Amino acid sequence: MLVTLTSISGSPGVSTTGLGIALTADSRKLLYIEVDPIGSSPTLAGYFHARRRHDRSIIQLVEPNRHGRIGPAFQHQIVRIGPFDPEEPTKAQGWFVPGLVNAAQTESMKSTWGPLGAHLALLSKQGGGDLLVDAGRLNLRSGHQDLIRHSDVIAIMLRPTRTAVAAVRAGLGPLQQHLENTKSPASIGLIVRGTEPYSAAETAAATGLDVIAVLPESPVHAQVFSEGASLSKWRRRRSSYLRAIDGTWQKIERFHETHQPVWIANSPYSSQPA
Repeated sequence: MLVTLTSISGSPGVSTTGLGIALTADSRKLLYIEVDPIGSSPTLAGYFHARRRHDRSIIQLVEPNRHGRIGPAFQHQIVRIGPFDPEEPTKAQGWFVPGLVNAAQTESMKSTWGPLGAHLALLSKQGGGDLLVDAGRLNLRSGHQDLIRHSDVIAIMLRPTRTAVAAVRAGLGPLQQHLENTKSPASIGLIVRGTEPYSAAETAAATGLDVIAVLPESPVHAQVFSEGASLSKWRRRRSSYLRAIDGTWQKIERFHETHQPVWIANSPYSSQPA
């Protein structure tokens, strides 16, 4: 399964949540990929405390893509992180691909987003494991929607505030139109961070999207992923945030099983009811 995590408004913690899901997912194999057009790698800068060089990146795929060799080149960009231990997070050993080094590289990526998305979709379907893409803030002018459209699930993160809900409602139409025009397999849902001032049910009703998961607002515990911080055993056991993160991938899987895009669900060739 290929899943994209993104936001439309503000900074609801897409990268922190993405890395947390990647490190705790109950998945046979999950690869985490940073594709935020704004550039930089939150994982290298925060989780690794900037102790690792940013010498692997999706920008390294531009030239190989011109020669039809994006697959082999992609494998060389993978960095090890690993199974998550909240007591010693810097010793984790999973896998991820760092994002762009800086925002100036976005223009160079425009012709590579689509082939990269197609390659990721192919990997997920050919037994390459599950893939989780951190797309950062959605920007339909950057070109990375050509990657996102290959997703099976697009999870939009937001805090349940009036401004965030209004932004999602405004940005959802163009995204849905692009997905329909390209016959994308992606279903769209929400990951809500926090429960105030509106509940998850109110947020779903206001946006017209079903909620995949709700994460409690817990900045201190989120630093386990955003800053590579450690927690005492007592705080770890009592952390509702870590428990919620730990179960999010399973909720995404269930969402995928029960949802599909309207343009696919209403197709006469669909094998599932609308």
